[in-house]
Amino acid sequence: MQLLAGVKLCTLRPITNHPHYEDKDLRERTIDLYRMYGRQSAEDVHAVLQKYNASYVILEDSICLRPTQGGCGLPSLVDAHYSQVKSDVTDDVQHQTQIPRFCDKVRHQTPDYKKYFQLVFHNRTFRVYKVVVLTD
Repeated sequence: MQLLAGVKLCTLRPITNHPHYEDKDLRERTIDLYRMYGRQSAEDVHAVLQKYNASYVILEDSICLRPTQGGCGLPSLVDAHYSQVKSDVTDDVQHQTQIPRFCDKVRHQTPDYKKYFQLVFHNRTFRVYKVVVLTD
């Protein structure tokens, strides 16, 4: 919550998502945008971010990389929501999908991810990627 408030204060940029507001449309947008923490392809995440006209995405390592207990972490919940894994499967065991976790895979900036997302800033807490606008 502090991170998004800081971004808004320092950049005056519009914020695509802030999950602490209780509104049906914002909840649905949060579920959609949080695909970036699930087992989603770069193409799928890019399409969702384009849908909301996002220019940048901030990925927090504390959400993406921290192992969870009992499948209750955000990445596990996103996977269960999008039926990528069974809801009783935790991050500690082998998943039943070949799709890698987007937030982990994008950090390596392989060509198939760099095509859609360009790293513009990182520190020990989070990474900021520019959403590349594709031209036909």
